[in-house]
Amino acid sequence: MCVLACISIACQSNGNETTPTLKGTTWKLVGFVDVATGEIKEAEPVSEKCYLLSFNKDSSLSGASSSNQLVGTYILDEKKLSTRINIHQATLVTEAFDGNQYLDALNVVHSFLLYKDELRLYYNNQKEYLFFKLQKS
Repeated sequence: MCVLACISIACQSNGNETTPTLKGTTWKLVGFVDVATGEIKEAEPVSEKCYLLSFNKDSSLSGASSSNQLVGTYILDEKKLSTRINIHQATLVTEAFDGNQYLDALNVVHSFLLYKDELRLYYNNQKEYLFFKLQKS
């Protein structure tokens, strides 16, 4: 399965903080959020090994779904504050629990908000987003 998503960035700085960046960061999915209600559906299975997404400094992506390893690339245009993601499964095990929902959402992400240790990948006309927390080294 190939995931291709165009993402635009919206981030703010108060002048005392450096502008957040995706390069060299790893994110852990917390859950799926409905913007209208604010309800968070926790991603299952709950495991430190599932639902990771790493934006490597060489513009490659790596990560994990519920059952598979993910690999791909991204292009970050800092001038336009946008990026393009191309990600696919490196292994082909049947997804469990919320794995397919995660992959389907990544496939249609159209924008994101990055603030401190939180990342929101919006999809479904900004009605829903994947909510990530920065993975500490």
